[in-house]
Amino acid sequence: MWTQQKAVFAGSSLELYTYEKPIEYGYIARKRSNVSPPIKEKNDEKTAENRKTSTYRTKRQIKRLIYANANQWFHESGEAFMPIFGTFTFADNVKSLTEANSKFERFIKRLNYRVTGSKKAVLKYINVVEFQKRGAVHYHTIFFNLPKLQDIYELFDDTWGNGFTFNKSIKDINHLGNYVTKYLTKSDRDQRLDERKAYFCSRGLHKPNLIRDSWVVDAVRTLLQCDNSLEKESVACKDFVDSFGGKVRYERFIVEPGKNFLKHLSTPKDLPASIAFARVWVTQTKLHKCETNFLPVQVSLQY
Repeated sequence: MWTQQKAVFAGSSLELYTYEKPIEYGYIARKRSNVSPPIKEKNDEKTAENRKTSTYRTKRQIKRLIYANANQWFHESGEAFMPIFGTFTFADNVKSLTEANSKFERFIKRLNYRVTGSKKAVLKYINVVEFQKRGAVHYHTIFFNLPKLQDIYELFDDTWGNGFTFNKSIKDINHLGNYVTKYLTKSDRDQRLDERKAYFCSRGLHKPNLIRDSWVVDAVRTLLQCDNSLEKESVACKDFVDSFGGKVRYERFIVEPGKNFLKHLSTPKDLPASIAFARVWVTQTKLHKCETNFLPVQVSLQY
């Protein structure tokens, strides 16, 4: 399948991509060959470029997970949990990532039990690895549904038990992704991360939703332009050239979905049904009065 537009919904974050050249997505069948591929020689320059690309993708994944989960978990009262940022270090010079990850997993189990009184995994978090100058592993963690307790510093310090801890509540989530992912650049050259993930997270996190239905993406653009009641803020707009030589326009908005179809697209349980709902919603609202064609569009970018 082919598209020239796509949208990524992650909580209140909305990313829009417009491609000058159609891009192919979905399963692409490849012809099998009995000829073994040639053995590629190790190229340090190519390896460095691949690592740079991998770091960029990892940063993007982390940011989207943060946007999809920050302020998206709620108390029984209906009030959203405020994200809590924590740093966890080792007093001993723990350099083994396997050993450090094992200690962190045990810490999460202890913390979960002390906060919830249950052995069932309840806490939702994302955890980023960093290496100190001395080589020791330490972690930067965002908790999405941890209650803001008065003695939370003592709770972290006592439950961690491996060294220094630091924590603070986060109000502005728009800069939280950049704050956390900046540590990846410092560690992306460490060989301990070869074939290993630079972050890990709890199960059950809200996932970003990717929509390539040009009809729906076009409707989203129209909603942003025509619905003055929609609270929105443009936080990024840039043009670049993709790996295939095509021009791409990238836009990012902070949007409060409200009661329109953006709410259904931002956290749907059934994405195809939500897309169908979006099409019906568009045809039954004032948006059909806007001078916009909701059929797949032919995009021509001018730079």
